Amino acid sequence: MDMAIVRVGLGHATEATTAANQAMEKTPKPDLVICFVNFSLDIHQAYADIRAVVGEKAPIVGGSAWGEFSSLVDGPQTDTVVILTLQSSYFSVGLGIGENLTAQPEQAARDAIRNAYSNLLSNPAVMSLMAIALDSKGANEVSRIKPCINMVLPDGTSAQEEAFLRSLILETGTVSQIIGGSTATGLGDSKSYQICNGVYQDAAAVASFSSGLKIGTAMGHPYIPANKGAVVTKSDGRRVISLNGKPATEVLKKLLESDELTPELFIQNPFGIKSSDVFAEYTIKSAQQVHDDGSVSFYAEIPKGAFLREMKTDADTAKKRFK
Repeated sequence: MDMAIVRVGLGHATEATTAANQAMEKTPKPDLVICFVNFSLDIHQAYADIRAVVGEKAPIVGGSAWGEFSSLVDGPQTDTVVILTLQSSYFSVGLGIGENLTAQPEQAARDAIRNAYSNLLSNPAVMSLMAIALDSKGANEVSRIKPCINMVLPDGTSAQEEAFLRSLILETGTVSQIIGGSTATGLGDSKSYQICNGVYQDAAAVASFSSGLKIGTAMGHPYIPANKGAVVTKSDGRRVISLNGKPATEVLKKLLESDELTPELFIQNPFGIKSSDVFAEYTIKSAQQVHDDGSVSFYAEIPKGAFLREMKTDADTAKKRFK
């Protein structure tokens, strides 16, 4: 008799069917399928292939990626499909999609989380575990219990992740945790794909987990602050207009010691802003492209008054940070 509380399957291959079959070896009746498909592949065909293997009832969530990794391979891959499957009687999952993310990020957030919650079916095993846990805890401990974890996958080419997350937090309040990332493309202008029991673009997928089991989340990156940086003296959303009172491109060229600011240079030299939360961690803010007026676009919002610090790393630092 299999007494596993949670069964986990993993698949990683150049073909979606192969990856799905690998994952299904450990989870013949998955309660959730999480998949990431390289953007260069046919996303619609990959989804159809995965669906054919896992069956019509299993919820599938994920999106397009640009560089896939798993414990089945030695390093990041390209042109592959990676799949994680979960099977357990002790959690429930509801999926939701919010569309038209670029034009209406707030509405997309409301639609996605409400759809996810409405699809979150009651699970007797979860309710029993929660009742037992609550019975043994005081009021102060009960108030800190987070019954849901929401995994979010917004379109990374929408430039609306911040607005989406702000609205999502207003919907969920502090009773649930939020974890996730943006779906990706290459460095072109194409829209990325979101998978949520179907294939979408310009959307955000949400998977809501409810469980009586303990579920941990963590965040980190391999970078530490360097000694150089500049104050953001004028910005507009993701666009930095001036640093230290000078055109942003002029200051960045000096900081990066380069006469030309290219996407490749920006990838190799990220910046960071110190977070205002209790962890006081640096959040990574990577530059995206330069503009003729001397401003620079980033992949995330850059507030006026922030100190944009150059970040650095090496192999030893990365290993220590991720431990």
